[in-house]
Amino acid sequence: MKFLNHLNTDQQKNIRKFYNSREWKQVRNHKIQMNPLCEHCDDKDIITPATDVDHITPLSVDFSLRTDYDNLQSLCRQCHVDKTIADNGGNRAKQSRIMNGMDRLAKELLDE
Repeated sequence: MKFLNHLNTDQQKNIRKFYNSREWKQVRNHKIQMNPLCEHCDDKDIITPATDVDHITPLSVDFSLRTDYDNLQSLCRQCHVDKTIADNGGNRAKQSRIMNGMDRLAKELLDE
């Protein structure tokens, strides 16, 4: 997950372990079931199915909020990418690395 490269090794391990955990998969599935539409698109009166669950406050900022439903939002892929880029300082040069990392993570989660 290249989008974690700015974190120390222990933080990276904890986040990777969490995203591969049964706990995250259950929380993520529940959130998508409860909020099946992209919350950012919905705010703009656009109906788009949610494909991702995003941590409003990133895990790299506060890992303790990892399963807090008030810190989760259902997003479509594009809104999730845009939000992640904004979280990383708006650096568009990182976009492809972020997209690739998120695509690999989504594939891992769906394959299990």
